[in-house]
Order: sequence, then C-alpha cells, then structure tokens
Amino acid sequence: MRAVVRLSCLDSDLTELLVTMISVSALMGTFLLIITTYVFILSTVFRIPSAEGKQKAFSTCASHLTVVIVHFGFAAIVYLKPEGSGGDDTLIAVPYTVITPFLSPLIFSLRNRDMKNAFRKLLAKRSFWNT
Repeated sequence: MRAVVRLSCLDSDLTELLVTMISVSALMGTFLLIITTYVFILSTVFRIPSAEGKQKAFSTCASHLTVVIVHFGFAAIVYLKPEGSGGDDTLIAVPYTVITPFLSPLIFSLRNRDMKNAFRKLLAKRSFWNT
C-alpha cells in the first residue's frame, strides 16, 4: 500500500515522457514496417512487363495506402496528443475506431469492376441531379 501511495505522489513528467516515447515507438515501428513492405511491393511492381498489370497493382496499393493513411493519421492524433491540451477526444476517436473499419471494405470493393458497374447502374437509375 505504501508503494502505491509513494508512486502516486511522484512527478508525472517522467511517466508522461515514457508513455509518449512508447507510443511514438509503436506508431513509428509499424509505420516503418509498412513503408518497408511498400518498397518491396513497388520494386516488384516495376518489374511487371505489362502496363495493365502495373496499373492494377498500383490501384491495389493506392486503396490500401488510403486506408493506412487515414488510420495512422487519426491514431497519431489520439495517441500523441499532449496531455495538457485538454478537450474531448470523442470527435477524434470516431474516425479512428468507426470510419476506418467502415472505409476499408468500401474502398477495396470499389476496385472490383462488378461493384463499379453496379454502382454506376444505381446512380443512373436514381438520378440525384434530376428532380
């Protein structure tokens, strides 16, 4: 019990610094892993002989990169926000926890040719521009 009371009375600056360093390390470590993976992917894509094959591979990479950037952007804001900045994190946490998982299948399914055609038919059927 004494140890807990003693720990609670310590200066929290060191604890805050350690938590920030761990958060930065975790985010940067995974980000660097993703960047390394993309370097290998791009080196493989540039060896594809056909232009159509390259375009298809870049399309896949762009979809994935969009989801990763949205996810990491909001994660960095949530986890690297200074402690004394105040404010409610709910507005920032919503895109990080709800929008990114929602966007991921949507972005990847829109790459599918059948999904694109169905979406175009739906828009043509329900013309929002004509009243």
